[in-house]
Amino acid sequence: MIFRNWKKTYWPFRAILISGCMLACGSVSAQNHEEANYDESKIPPYTLPAVLTASDGTVIGSPEEWENIRRPELLDLFTEEIYGGLPDVSMDVSYDILEQDNEALGGKAVRKQVEMTFSNGAVTRKALMLIYLPASAGKAPVFLHFNFQGNQTVSEDPDIIPSQYSRRPRGNQTNRWPVEKIIDAGYGLATVHYFDFYLDRKDNFTESIMPLFGYGSADEVPDNGGMAISAWAWGYSRAMDYLETDKDVDASRVIIAGHSRLGKAALWAGAQDTRFAAVISNDSGCGGAALSMRRIGETVNEITKVFPHWFCRNFLQYRWNEDSLPVDQHELLALVAPRPLYVASAEEDRWADPRGEFLSAWHASEVYRLYGYEGIPSADMPEVNSPVMQRVGYHIRTGIHDVTDYDWDCFIAFADKWLKPRFGVTTLSANYLREEPDFTAELGNQALMGTVVEIIDEKDYWRQVKTPDPYTAWCVDLGIKEMSDKEVADYIGADKIICTADYSTVWTKPVGPARGRSDVRKTAGVKMKNSGRPDNGLQKICDIVAGDLLPYSGKTVKGCHEVRLLSGETGYVPAEDAEIFSSWAQKCDPSAENIISTAMRFIGVPYFWGGTSIKGVDCSGLTRMAWFLNGILLPRNASDQADIGCPISVDADTGRFPADSSERFIGCDAFRQEMLHRISNLQPGDLIFFGSSAGNISHVGIYIGDGRFIHASKLVRINSLIPGEPDFYELSGKMIKARRIIGSNASDGTVSISDSPAYFPQE
Repeated sequence: MIFRNWKKTYWPFRAILISGCMLACGSVSAQNHEEANYDESKIPPYTLPAVLTASDGTVIGSPEEWENIRRPELLDLFTEEIYGGLPDVSMDVSYDILEQDNEALGGKAVRKQVEMTFSNGAVTRKALMLIYLPASAGKAPVFLHFNFQGNQTVSEDPDIIPSQYSRRPRGNQTNRWPVEKIIDAGYGLATVHYFDFYLDRKDNFTESIMPLFGYGSADEVPDNGGMAISAWAWGYSRAMDYLETDKDVDASRVIIAGHSRLGKAALWAGAQDTRFAAVISNDSGCGGAALSMRRIGETVNEITKVFPHWFCRNFLQYRWNEDSLPVDQHELLALVAPRPLYVASAEEDRWADPRGEFLSAWHASEVYRLYGYEGIPSADMPEVNSPVMQRVGYHIRTGIHDVTDYDWDCFIAFADKWLKPRFGVTTLSANYLREEPDFTAELGNQALMGTVVEIIDEKDYWRQVKTPDPYTAWCVDLGIKEMSDKEVADYIGADKIICTADYSTVWTKPVGPARGRSDVRKTAGVKMKNSGRPDNGLQKICDIVAGDLLPYSGKTVKGCHEVRLLSGETGYVPAEDAEIFSSWAQKCDPSAENIISTAMRFIGVPYFWGGTSIKGVDCSGLTRMAWFLNGILLPRNASDQADIGCPISVDADTGRFPADSSERFIGCDAFRQEMLHRISNLQPGDLIFFGSSAGNISHVGIYIGDGRFIHASKLVRINSLIPGEPDFYELSGKMIKARRIIGSNASDGTVSISDSPAYFPQE
């Protein structure tokens, strides 16, 4: 990429007559061309195509069937009958950064101006993208929203390079582009003048990108060939191509947005190109979000008569014939699923049919529910200026066909809800995390109280979270306290206590020493009322277990640490059961002796698939807790633990003694010698792994010396690896790998809790 002195010379402005018919501002309608119907009672009866019924009658009942059957079918129909397709041709693409300022907008933004060049043989076309990004470090999510009048009209910024096909004055449309608001919200903005891809006039075909596809004139485009909307949608995707290369952009969080005809293009691009993380349509009307079959406001007849260059020629057959359409716009919106979709309308923009836009979003919600997401909850339109922010969002605001600050406030709030990292802190002593959002689903993990998690997704009252292990699974919302970025940072930096007892209790009042682990009625001398509640106000708030974290007020009262629960309650934990977290972390000593001693605390605890607490552990949960309670974070799963630390040779002869059938060698003296050989390099505290002869790991334990190890199998127990010993483990022959964690460092895959940003602030 290169920088140029663009002020000397840039593309010469072409002498193009921008007539009123081109509607360059994107807000002028063609309402004078016919006496439009705005009376709901005069809409003829219609039956919408069933979004979840394939053309052969197959009823779609799963996301897989949607993606493999119905979605491709609908894409083909929209391509063939409405928008048309563009040929898949090979072309050369290059990006030149013409200008960059890291101190734009008073230092709060980085401004980039990128020339995209597309070439196919002798045909070359250029498009200029203006990008503003927050100046703060880190990759930024970006709103990609094309403009109507030229890049220079977006802002008063004097350094914006004018778009090649625009003579509009600088800052002419700042009312539509609250750039600083977007930057302050943590988002970038990328915009291109839509004329760079197709000049919005039926007789400017040759100046558009269409010759790149081998077309010399509009007459050469087939009846199912794309025209202006397809060209603008293609441009959106090419802008996305560049954004994927920009190191300052989070390409996984690019939100495509468009107003009016560009809302149509944004929907069509978002339907085809699943790289866009969310799709926003603003006042897109007929051929966009509004249902065509309603025949109210702008109709298929009117839009194709005034703007014949927008759609493919096949669409003309549906003038006054909307009932024959094989698809309608709710199915276009459904093609965005399961990504977040937002549709916006304006109360006075009757030409765009706000109710038709709303109903389209409501019908599209059927597909979102297939994925387990809540869409538009009811066929009743929301009140004006009362946005719906489900996975399918919608608002109708006061005012006319336009893009306002209110619209942007809603777009940002919607993006915040679905695309910005969300964080929370677990609130249960051992939060159960399931593989799917269902109580019958397999348990995958547990998260101890006070653990900071990233909230990845939500479905109804379930939250998908990622723990610091890392592990991603689902828990109920009552087990998570969601927080803002600042609240999480404040929480991580706040004083906390860590529960060091196996089990303890948070009380409503100080209970004094030596009372935390026993029944309240016996230890606190509490006299119970008939209701079962203590008559002195002392009550149990919740249980806590080893490793739980609670915010500490800094006070110790009558032998109890005062804590502030995330629910807002004040509680008391016996001081003998907990320590100040920062002091505890500093003195942690993950020695072999301490690791083994900690693991011994779990003896007799039942094996619990997915368990990582004293309430129940699986094999890797035991090893993780043995290290966690000594200040070290290990990965959650045994297969991942087998890749950290230092490898220790066990030289397993799986050819002679196959791991998958080693039980048959138990009485063989040669097998005893084999096992003695395998453990010859082990030291107490080493992790030993069991699996197949192919190397697949299925179990892990902690070696404690003399051929014995502690592990969770049926329950936490100690077994011998040596045949003939009374406590011989019948699957010892599957021991094929060992790793030494003790004495390793971060480069070996281990992380100290003190060095983890999930537990302590990092410089």
